[in-house]
Amino acid sequence: MLGVSVRHLGRIFETAGTTPARHILERRLQRARDELASPAAARTTIADVAYRWGFSSQAHFARRFRARFGLTPSEARAASR
Repeated sequence: MLGVSVRHLGRIFETAGTTPARHILERRLQRARDELASPAAARTTIADVAYRWGFSSQAHFARRFRARFGLTPSEARAASR
């Protein structure tokens, strides 16, 4: 074990200005964006990417993606080509 207490983790996230849930969501969105920008993205659907990164639906993923990056997953995929 790392020996890090829950109280200590709480302080880390407080100083970073985020919560653990928000941090996890941000990382999942970033990884999904990286996957959509990869050359392999042409062989997969946006629904598959959404499912792989744990979003409840493609619509939920698209809303979160647009709120974070200012463009839809389809636009992100097209921009990477």
